[in-house]
Amino acid sequence: MPPLPDSFDGRLGRNIIELHVWAVGEGLRGTEAAPLFDGLCQRLIGAGVPLWRGFAGMRTLHPQWGGYGYTWWRQLNAIQPQQFERGNEYEQGILTSPIGHLIRLAEARTGTGSPDEAEPWLHLRRRLAGPDAQLDFPSLAEFAAAGATDYFAEIVRFGAKGEGDPSRGTGIGYSFITDRPGGFTDARLSHLDYSREMALVAQHDGMTLGVARYSADPDRRSAEFAVAVRSDWHGRRVGQLLMARLIEAAQQSGISELVGLVLRENNPMLNMCRKLGFSIPPEPNDAAVLRVRKSLASV
Repeated sequence: MPPLPDSFDGRLGRNIIELHVWAVGEGLRGTEAAPLFDGLCQRLIGAGVPLWRGFAGMRTLHPQWGGYGYTWWRQLNAIQPQQFERGNEYEQGILTSPIGHLIRLAEARTGTGSPDEAEPWLHLRRRLAGPDAQLDFPSLAEFAAAGATDYFAEIVRFGAKGEGDPSRGTGIGYSFITDRPGGFTDARLSHLDYSREMALVAQHDGMTLGVARYSADPDRRSAEFAVAVRSDWHGRRVGQLLMARLIEAAQQSGISELVGLVLRENNPMLNMCRKLGFSIPPEPNDAAVLRVRKSLASV
């Protein structure tokens, strides 16, 4: 794992503390898994992490379902819950995945009494682009082909050394992927390139309600945007307010166009985009999503 900062007084340290306090508070309130993971990804974006895709999942003892998971995509502004049915397809998917590799490693270490058994954060990182790219799992090659540059996965187990841990050390699997050139870096956690990027956060009484951000191409002609709002604050115009401010910031920075992908079934998001002047042509390569665009040249 990357080392923790020497001091928590800096921007990175404060981000870590704020995220920890929020996560513990949500857990104590009994927040359900989907909004909890959605909130985590929102906060990582707000902290400047160039997150492209996030995943969280775990195996179950259910006779029909082998596991469940939640996938977050920046361009879709949505969490996608999944249930994985037992069978050859599921087992093969686990066998050939990075998280499956970590699960097998955790199972092999459980009960051995070795120093490695005490490691609570089994993890794996792979560069997906450049001379150091290591595409040793099929899914990594697929992510790289889609434009991803860096991949990080870990297993967080329940309890030290597997004691009282019904998952036998396999716990919950997480993975985080970026498409940012150069991948994940510590500097990206504490600084944004404001000439090409902007992240706006809406808060109320110290609670983050939503995040909106854009990331522009190197020539700053076009920028991809994303907006996400807490599920219990939907319908209160938080997303619309954030997007209005984001549009202003993009125009002031010389961005010519904002673009984004929205699930076709996400009517509230599509209605908001229409109110803000986005055009919504069909997306020819995917019937499940629509590409929204707004020209800023004459705003």
